[in-house]
Amino acid sequence: MLAAGAVTAWLLLRPDAGGGRFRTAPPACESVEAVEELLGVDYVLKPKQSRSPLASGCDLWLRPDDTGYVDAAQMSVAFLVTTGDDPAAAASALMADDREEPIAGLGDEAYSPGDNVYVRVDNLVVGVLVYPLPPSTTEQVRAFTAALVGRLPAH
Repeated sequence: MLAAGAVTAWLLLRPDAGGGRFRTAPPACESVEAVEELLGVDYVLKPKQSRSPLASGCDLWLRPDDTGYVDAAQMSVAFLVTTGDDPAAAASALMADDREEPIAGLGDEAYSPGDNVYVRVDNLVVGVLVYPLPPSTTEQVRAFTAALVGRLPAH
């Protein structure tokens, strides 16, 4: 099962196949920093390491002096670029298990299963994952995600 998942991911993300608006993932923490105030919390941003230019991520942590501090990220933001013959379809396929609660007017398609938000913009998937007991409200997370998507560069 793991091998099948690895092969599927490679087919969807292989850098040798072209097409789509995005060639590389936007820098996640820089993108988050530009609209972070919409979350209503002063988070500490910690970049996730990626060996691929097709993916970037950023974890959002509470400051250690915050009264609600726990030793774990409160949210994660991920950008994932798909490639291949039909990169937009490949990006859409990545969101296949998360098609609960569609959000109209955000990207090419967007869904919010629980507190999380997933948005597709052409061949880019933006994932905003919210961990249990977040200090930011659902409304703040959605406004943040909309602003994040609205600031995407035209690659």
